[in-house]
Amino acid sequence: MLIQGKSLNAETLTDVTQKATSDARKQFAEAFDLLRPLPAREGTMHIYVFVPKVAPDRPIGGVKMLYRHVDVLNKHGFSASIILHEGDTRNKWFHSDTPIRFLKDRFITKSDILVLPEILGPLLAEYGKGVSKVIYNQSAYLSFLGYPLLGIEHPSPYRNDEVVATIVCSENSREYLQYTFPGLTLFRIRHSIDSHTFTYNPVKKKQVCFMPRKSREDLTQVINILRGRGSLTGYEVIPIDRVSHEVMVQVMRDSLIFLSGGTAEGFGLPPAEAMACGCIVIGYHGGGGREYFHPDWCYPIEAGDVVTFARTVENVIHLNEVAPYELYRKGIQAASFIRDNYTENREESDIVETWNSIISRHSIRSPKLGK
Repeated sequence: MLIQGKSLNAETLTDVTQKATSDARKQFAEAFDLLRPLPAREGTMHIYVFVPKVAPDRPIGGVKMLYRHVDVLNKHGFSASIILHEGDTRNKWFHSDTPIRFLKDRFITKSDILVLPEILGPLLAEYGKGVSKVIYNQSAYLSFLGYPLLGIEHPSPYRNDEVVATIVCSENSREYLQYTFPGLTLFRIRHSIDSHTFTYNPVKKKQVCFMPRKSREDLTQVINILRGRGSLTGYEVIPIDRVSHEVMVQVMRDSLIFLSGGTAEGFGLPPAEAMACGCIVIGYHGGGGREYFHPDWCYPIEAGDVVTFARTVENVIHLNEVAPYELYRKGIQAASFIRDNYTENREESDIVETWNSIISRHSIRSPKLGK
């Protein structure tokens, strides 16, 4: 067997592993250097949630949920902050008053807990060496980002002694990590869909919306197939991209149809938010969204099947002309399911129970425990 013309043996496997490790170290060199811990403070513990570099105007649901996580912790008596790279700014597409610290300030001590995202790759456990860590894995499908194709020999960060727990946000991710790392200390937190923001709207425009960064190639085909067949006549098609949170919400509330292009998703916030607004969701559940993509109130499509995708959109548009009450019923069912199962109270309860368990299991003591 060959790798780029080289025989596959122990030496070439080591080369591949070292290259992947080197690439990861270069990519996150700033964080490696600045997350070195200081001596422990006497009798205090703070939870720091690290947010990787991302354009502040780019709407990424996972980032919003990290801010939400910190807000809930502080509300319930924990001490928590977001950590950003120097030069990053507070996200511009949603409002928050979440406490923020910057890497350059060198504030983390060995009394603290560092919460890291799954995307940091094989060197994840080296961040904040000497500090207890929790992996907040919002997409199990990104757990091996930065790994070489043939794997690495050194132990996974998920098995590192400093990693005291892993948090996930869907049953799909829980199953993935339970299978991959048997015996892993694992907690599931159910995301909430803000019922005061993503409110059900029964009055729909002839409007189709979608997130263009999700399966752009597939959605390009679906929309052009429909245009070629004349199926979108009278309908406005709106991409939701680099707009404010308020604009995104209004587009969803106005739209009859939401096209879901998410694949390999940890949970998939946009389709759930669209359902909460009463949209008819058509498309991919991405794995993580399987738990709420029920055919009674939406139209799941096998990933990559663009013809069935287009045909289903066309059928829904026709149904809106001949039997609109059917779509009205589906919209109400979808909104009700999301409203009843992804509540802020349930999410807060999950977060508080998770962190009290993490702290008690690993003898990490704080003067502020969740209420």
